[in-house]
Amino acid sequence: LARAGVEAALSSRSIAELEAALEEGKRAGLEDSELSEATLTLERERRRAEARSTLLQACTSADIGELIAAIKAGEDIGLSDEELSQAKDVLQEKERRALRTSSARDALITAIE
Repeated sequence: LARAGVEAALSSRSIAELEAALEEGKRAGLEDSELSEATLTLERERRRAEARSTLLQACTSADIGELIAAIKAGEDIGLSDEELSQAKDVLQEKERRALRTSSARDALITAIE
């Protein structure tokens, strides 16, 4: 029964389900070797969740560098293109705004001189 729970949790890749299945597997006396894949999957999913959170936070930040770093981290951890697309769209918009601001500033400086 505990093995089946671990297998189901592996399929779902849900952090809560993986945590519960690992706890149940340990209580049922499953060996570490039987739980290793679930343990690794749990750690990977926690890192992915953190990357998603960082992406969301970076999307609302004024710092373009922070957003670029968050997208890179998301790519490195293996977030899907779908998960990254909104952040990439936000980055493009921020870059366009920065370019417009820079162009406007240059035009103003030129006009003043």
